[in-house]
Amino acid sequence: MEGHFSHRVGDQRKTPKGTLLSGVYPDTRWRHSIRHTVTEQWFGSEVEGFVERLEPHKEFLTNLRETGGSATVIIQFLGDGYLADEVPPTTLAKLGELGLSLGIECFIDPQS
Repeated sequence: MEGHFSHRVGDQRKTPKGTLLSGVYPDTRWRHSIRHTVTEQWFGSEVEGFVERLEPHKEFLTNLRETGGSATVIIQFLGDGYLADEVPPTTLAKLGELGLSLGIECFIDPQS
């Protein structure tokens, strides 16, 4: 998986467009993003599929955790609309087995 955003501890801080900022990053971060647009309310199968794609990287994720790191799968809901679904217990268990947290972020516009 390719990182869409990354920096190492001690790297010069910069904006997403590359403008240098003062100071250095205090930690190391890496982010991979997948965008999926839903036309109905259902999103659970996309979460299931993504977690399945992470399973081959279990050794890496375990090492990350054992060396003081952490990892989170973040689901972002963007825009105005109704979203509701379930993430099955099997998928939640796989997240736990991989040592991953589940984050949910909602960015909404006022509903009309």
